[in-house]
Amino acid sequence: MSEMRRVDQAGVAAIQDKVRDLLVELDRVATAAEIRYYLAYGTAIGAARDGDLIPWDVDADVWLPHDQYDAFLNRAVPLLGPDYELLTAETHSDYEYLFPRLVFTSIHHVFVRVDVFPLDPAPRSRRLATLYVQFMHLLGQVFFVKRARTDVRAHYSRGKRILTRLLRLVASPVPDRVLLRLFRRLQATGSGRSGLLANSCGSYGGREVFEPAWFARSTTLPIGAAALPVPGEVDEVLSQIYGDYLTPVGQAQRRAELEHATETFVEPLRELGILPPASSPASSPASPPATPPGEVS
Repeated sequence: MSEMRRVDQAGVAAIQDKVRDLLVELDRVATAAEIRYYLAYGTAIGAARDGDLIPWDVDADVWLPHDQYDAFLNRAVPLLGPDYELLTAETHSDYEYLFPRLVFTSIHHVFVRVDVFPLDPAPRSRRLATLYVQFMHLLGQVFFVKRARTDVRAHYSRGKRILTRLLRLVASPVPDRVLLRLFRRLQATGSGRSGLLANSCGSYGGREVFEPAWFARSTTLPIGAAALPVPGEVDEVLSQIYGDYLTPVGQAQRRAELEHATETFVEPLRELGILPPASSPASSPASPPATPPGEVS
């Protein structure tokens, strides 16, 4: 039997407070600028089933429609408070993703963030749309290995660190700006309003090719005390990605996710002084919290 690792539930809860703060700030500026967005992936699962973040989630995800992107950058982002910033590949040369990320100015984005994923026009054929998502994912992976810092990713094994460095060496002849320009150009070449939608930065392949009607309206669901927007047909969207997303995962997986969150996020933030030292031993009881978590985001 493998040794049980620590679960720092107080630390996970403290990070989740910061994630909720980011979501509230995102909603504030998006509402003020009249920008449409939707909770996505595990964040939407938590809202739909538990009325809050999944108990081990230490980040959040949203979808931003393609036709809202420029307005989001030009009207919403300037409204952000001084403690927040939006990272993009164009504005931050050390940022390694092709989607934007809302973060705190004082905390490295690896540890606390809201990922802003695109909902882009996709080819009309579902088969071609799936190939489109897979190719865009490959571009994103190449871009990532060219820019990623392995020193802030405590969860990377030695082998993964070596592999990342080797892939960076292989990809080095291709300038970042070429990959970025190609990606942005392809984002705008889909079929438009009458076709399909896709997350061009997704990793689920065909499961991230969506019907536009699912996003034609929105409703709100709770994340803690906040009521935040989700797709009007949120059940169809989440069922396509995850299947039965309403059934909680097993206790062993819940425990493993909490252990991972503790080791990868809580402990480094305590060491950096961003979270205060634990006031009591961090080892939790054998069972995880009573609130049933959902799918891994």
